[in-house]
Amino acid sequence: MSRTLRFGAQFDVADPFWVLVREAVYQRPQQHGIGVVPIDAVSPYLYALSTDEQISLIEELLVQEIDALICQDWPESFATRLLDPGIPVVTLTESNLRHPLFVSPHGLYDIARDIGEFIAQRLVGRGRVLVMGGGVHHIGEDGQSRVAGVSDALQVYPPISTRRFPGLWTYEEISQHLRGFDWPEACGNDTVVLAEQLLNYKGNEDA
Repeated sequence: MSRTLRFGAQFDVADPFWVLVREAVYQRPQQHGIGVVPIDAVSPYLYALSTDEQISLIEELLVQEIDALICQDWPESFATRLLDPGIPVVTLTESNLRHPLFVSPHGLYDIARDIGEFIAQRLVGRGRVLVMGGGVHHIGEDGQSRVAGVSDALQVYPPISTRRFPGLWTYEEISQHLRGFDWPEACGNDTVVLAEQLLNYKGNEDA
């Protein structure tokens, strides 16, 4: 009798996007008869563990006989301890780790740079840009590649000034920043109205 495959799954459910990703990761394997082992550990906790604590957690996972790990953000030292005994690791944030059994997304910097270039062109090389998100936990990737991509694109245009607010991409946090932002008078009321329209549109979507 063949053994049922088992995937370990770790997520920080910080915003609606990751809620959807987590549900998809839980449901799809089960549709194919694959067991899912939830790992109740958020990324800040994982990054704060000592070497001995890391080894203890890895041993717990090995005892559960997981065949692969799917995670939102996993410290590279942790991933290596799973990869060495031959357990594949799929992380859903960018990583510099390279291993035949390790998979992570790439290209978010390039996408963000293209977006920054598009914005600069629409502004005809002059104006103010508000960059929001990332830089909350100060651990792991934490949105660095996307922020760097936008920043690198816009810095080519000295007449464009930027302001950045770190934060989670949730409706509540973004709306608080937008409504509390000190919009320059030169932007006029249209900017504030546009921000309110965006917030109201997102709020209606969530209703």
